[in-house]
Amino acid sequence: MGAMDSTAVRSAPTWSDCIDPVHRDDFLRWVVTRDPAPSPHLLGVDAVASCADGLPTVRRSPASGVPLPDALEGIGTPTAGTAVTLTLPLVELLLTCRSRGIMLGEVRPDDVLVDTSGSVVVVDTPPGTTMDKAAGADSPGTGTGTGTQGVLLACRLVWERVDPRTSCRPAIDAAIAAARADPDAGLAALEAAVRTAAPPRPVWWAVPSLLPIAGAPEGALDRAGGGSEEGSGPVTRLLGLVRAGVELGVVLPVVGRIPANRLLTVVVVIVGLAVGLAVGLHGPSPSTNGSGGVTSW
Repeated sequence: MGAMDSTAVRSAPTWSDCIDPVHRDDFLRWVVTRDPAPSPHLLGVDAVASCADGLPTVRRSPASGVPLPDALEGIGTPTAGTAVTLTLPLVELLLTCRSRGIMLGEVRPDDVLVDTSGSVVVVDTPPGTTMDKAAGADSPGTGTGTGTQGVLLACRLVWERVDPRTSCRPAIDAAIAAARADPDAGLAALEAAVRTAAPPRPVWWAVPSLLPIAGAPEGALDRAGGGSEEGSGPVTRLLGLVRAGVELGVVLPVVGRIPANRLLTVVVVIVGLAVGLAVGLHGPSPSTNGSGGVTSW
């Protein structure tokens, strides 16, 4: 499990502006078809406003994490249970959008963010926020646009990392391919295949070195030991490094990042073995009697 580049961590944009008048109506439909919090795995909308040119803009809900492809680099080879944890919420999200008529904007695998607990959130791009006329959105409830296809591609990226010898891989691969070809007929079958593939398992992956997840309160980077504010002395930096080691783990060559409690356990075991070996080789220290002489054993 390798450490990930710190540049992989990012947060969702605060505001999304419609800059293409051609897609103004599509942008507004995108806003209307979603609730403030349609799903914990889909970035919501907190507010709607107008720009100076009269085009709409929305304030997005807070979200942060690592793009899915970079998180997979940190995970390495996920087990089937880990893949279920990452992908089942995505498939359920697509079914929710279809049943509730929620329009998905454009989604790429990089728009699926993963936090350190393995929770995923989709940050879709509303129509009209770029001048790319090819970038569209799913029509409400149809599941035929770039949003659905992008989420299904993200699911495929996860399962492609699972050992191909895993018994559930053929069924999952076939279900993902069928869902991408015909979402109307394939999404329910894909959900059933993922749900029965394996019990969900916790997601363990390397956190970027000395960097909190993007979106943390201002000053979190300094508390993690990476700050560069003027006046921060060596004691402050040392305390920041210690705190980062406790909260994020310690990076060791070859092994990578391991939790501080595990490292402490290893150190205690090694010290105990060393002391036991020393006592075994040299024997216990002789004690002295009251007159200063050495008491024989």
